Amino acid sequence: MVFTDTDGSAYLYFGGARQPRVVRLDSDMVSTAGSITDVVLDGSTRFAEAPHIRKVGDTCYERDFACPRYVDA
Repeated sequence: MVFTDTDGSAYLYFGGARQPRVVRLDSDMVSTAGSITDVVLDGSTRFAEAPHIRKVGDTCYERDFACPRYVDA
């Protein structure tokens, strides 16, 4: 899933094997602009697939097939 932040930065969220990952996308939305990093899930080790990121204020929330939770983004 591609998440575009309020500053215009775009990130690709993906993952499997119980570990979500994120990488920043370049302005062409195809190339990456950095390295792939693991996403830190606050208080949860459950992750399935199909991540969805929603930002409310300065806090990002991750919701996937397993359950909703806070994401340290």
